[in-house]
Amino acid sequence: FIEELVMAPDAELRGKTIMEANYSREWKVLVLAVKRADGSRHFRPAAEFKVHAGDAVIVAGHRKDLEAIQQAMGAR
Repeated sequence: FIEELVMAPDAELRGKTIMEANYSREWKVLVLAVKRADGSRHFRPAAEFKVHAGDAVIVAGHRKDLEAIQQAMGAR
């Protein structure tokens, strides 16, 4: 499954890099792209890429893993 999740201002993963948030190992999802609030798009972002509040993160994974990362992102 693929989902677009918007990072909430108070999310535990806000402001962390993809590596710090450990999307693939801890959450078992693959980050495909990030759309910034300013409209810029970043496909297959590097491990050092920081995700900020308001960013839309496009992730792929199993439904249960997507639900878990959605909660950690406070996504809507």
